[in-house]
Amino acid sequence: MLLIVTAPWDFWIERRYLQKAEQDKEKFEDQLHDMAVMLKRLEEGRKKLLLEIDSQSSEIEKLFGENSNLTSAYQEAVGVALHGRLRYS
Repeated sequence: MLLIVTAPWDFWIERRYLQKAEQDKEKFEDQLHDMAVMLKRLEEGRKKLLLEIDSQSSEIEKLFGENSNLTSAYQEAVGVALHGRLRYS
């Protein structure tokens, strides 16, 4: 029968390896959690930006319509004024 005796040094190395692996696991889990929190914040920020873009787009469309109406009214007023000047000249 062959009996292999492991030196205490081997147990110490294995225990240190397992401790290091556990520390690494905890560190990576913390990093993963931090990344998940950051991803959630980024998604919320993206939603806010999209809502703001949509709001500004609606405001631009409204202003474009108002500008179009003002342009038409201005052109009509200029036409009436020119027609009146020509008439009384």
